[in-house]
Amino acid sequence: MVSLAGALKTFRHEPIKGKDRSLMVRFGLLGCGHIAKRHSELLGGGIVEGARLVAVCDSDRARADAIAAKFKVSAYADHNEMLARDDIDAVAVLTPSGRHGGVW
Repeated sequence: MVSLAGALKTFRHEPIKGKDRSLMVRFGLLGCGHIAKRHSELLGGGIVEGARLVAVCDSDRARADAIAAKFKVSAYADHNEMLARDDIDAVAVLTPSGRHGGVW
């Protein structure tokens, strides 16, 4: 199992830990195409310690629904609706690189 702390140190960031010294980051995925398959497996499958998948979003609702059903999380077609949730700590933007800016 890969630890979230170890993954963050790879990027030269130290994780923020709570009083109990544990860390849980709740992720949303924005874009459910090819690359989202690996991200959803890592975050939704319990492979990355301290990370949990809570929601996915894609303009093609069927793609979002497929990943959401597999990991029992919420699916959205509207990114604003997903981002309005208060239980998402981080979002992985997995849209094609030329479309990243158009999301916001």
